[in-house]
Amino acid sequence: MSNQYSPNYTAVQIALSTNCNLLCPGCNRTQWNDSRAINPLVKKNQFLDKQVILDFVQNKASHNLSQIEFDPMIDSEASRFRYSDYDRTKPLPQQIKDYVLHSEFFGHLRDYDTDRFNRAVKKFTQRVNEIT
Repeated sequence: MSNQYSPNYTAVQIALSTNCNLLCPGCNRTQWNDSRAINPLVKKNQFLDKQVILDFVQNKASHNLSQIEFDPMIDSEASRFRYSDYDRTKPLPQQIKDYVLHSEFFGHLRDYDTDRFNRAVKKFTQRVNEIT
């Protein structure tokens, strides 16, 4: 039986980096006494060690394979693409391919799980098409 203090979780979502631009209440990135500021103790542009990610993902039985898998990172990557890499004078499909090829996030996924990489690329492409 679960209660508000010890719920029975069925999935865990892990942030692969500190690159998130959201300021969610309760998140380690958000300043505890000012929900409009980033916690100064959280270093920017830090990624989880690749081995930590691999160890977690290789235990596939306990990993979340839901429809929302990767959504916060996909939104961050799509925004980064839109405001940093996107050139409306060039064909979008090639720009997406180039971005995915050089992205650290997609590189980690490509290295250890092709199925998840392909799902993430599809979500990224869909999101980029929505915002460009």
